[in-house]
This record gives sequence, C-alpha cells and structure tokens, in this order.
Amino acid sequence: MKMTVIGHWGAYPAKGEATSCYLIEEGDTKLILDCGSGAVSNLQNHLALKHLDGVIVSHTHADHVADLGVLAYSRLIDMQLNHTHHRLNVYAHEDEETLHSELNKDPYSECYPFVETDELEFPDVTVQFCKGKHKVDSYGMKIISRETGKKMVYTADTSYTDQMAAFAKEADLLLAECSFYQGQNGEQFGHMTSLDAGRLASRGEVGELILTHLPHFGDHAQLIEETRKVYVGRVSLASAGMSKTI
Repeated sequence: MKMTVIGHWGAYPAKGEATSCYLIEEGDTKLILDCGSGAVSNLQNHLALKHLDGVIVSHTHADHVADLGVLAYSRLIDMQLNHTHHRLNVYAHEDEETLHSELNKDPYSECYPFVETDELEFPDVTVQFCKGKHKVDSYGMKIISRETGKKMVYTADTSYTDQMAAFAKEADLLLAECSFYQGQNGEQFGHMTSLDAGRLASRGEVGELILTHLPHFGDHAQLIEETRKVYVGRVSLASAGMSKTI
C-alpha cells in the first residue's frame, strides 16, 4: 500500500503547494483522504483525475475540502469527454448535510454518508473511523490493506486523545497532525503539538510517524527534535510528493 503526500500544510498552502490531501494506492484502488486548497493541481503530478476512485472527507474546514468542488468539475468534464463513465464518489460523515446536498444535486458526483462505527469496503482496502477532538467533528481514518493487513492511520485534525492512540495501535504508518510546537497550547484549537503527536505514536506503538498539517512558522526541524523526546521510532516531516510504501 502506497501513501503519497499531495498537501501537508495547515490553514493555507505555501506557494505552489497544498493543504491536507493524501493519495492512497493499493492494487487497483486509488483514494484521496481530504481535498484541501491546491490539492487538485498537485494531485495531477501523480494521477490522472479520471482514475480517482473516491474522496474520504475527515471534516469540512476549508483547508480539508477547498478543492472538492473543482475536483467534481473535473469529473463532469471527463464524463462529457467519455474519459470515464463513473461519477466522483465522496464519503463524508452523515452530519455534513450541506456537503451531501451540494454533491448529490449533480449527476457527476455522489456523496455517501458514514458514521464512526462504519467500515467502508473498497476492492483493495477497508477504511475505519475514529472521532477526534476538534472545533468541529473530525474523523481520523485507518486504511487497511485487504491483501497484506498493513495499516495506515491518519489522525486528521484533533488534539491528543487516548481513543486516537488506541485507534492507531500497532499501525505500520501514522500520519499525525502537528500544528504547534512544544509549550504551545494546541488543545485550545483542537490540534496537536509535536509532543502530542509523539505521545500518540508512542502509546500506539506505531512503526513509523510522519508529522503533517504543518505550521507556517518556526523551524520545522524543531518539531522532529521535540517529537523524539517521547517517541523512539522513525519520524519525519511530510512534504509535497513524499511517498511511503508499507
């Protein structure tokens, strides 16, 4: 199973880059987790948009869904040109009624509801959910290869919770948001610090940690140093185009 970082910034993208978006490829299945600002442009460096099987939305803050509408337009054009006959499938929590309404009113996209206890079954992967602790309801995701059983967990936006640590238990790869540095109060904004992300990885006994949803201030190398105070495994910073195969 391959994960490619399409966008890794929090709030807004740096020049030429994107906010939250992660491409998952396993067998013939191609999904993205979130579709933030700049995602559609950068996704095309790795995949023709017509080949995308679906989008799973953690929550509807703009830095996670800003490009969803233009991605749907791309599917409209690909269908008009007979490049594909498949609508764009989007998966969002059942409470995201506005998003469901917008995407279901047109014939080129469809939005399917999920709840936290659901398992989404795709040909090559299974997706499970864990509610985070954020300003709005946000759902972390666990992607499980149906062939190998390998697991990748994406926290989405959340402050530290024991539930998310348990959800990440023995994941081969943890993609954890890291919006703040040690000593800052990430919890008041529903986000994690470097120490929070490291503690999550340590308690979850994960194989590898990637810090993402990165801040636009400070020295990111410091995030790694701080994380290593509480997590002894492999840790790195997300960057555009970065890929990991597990």
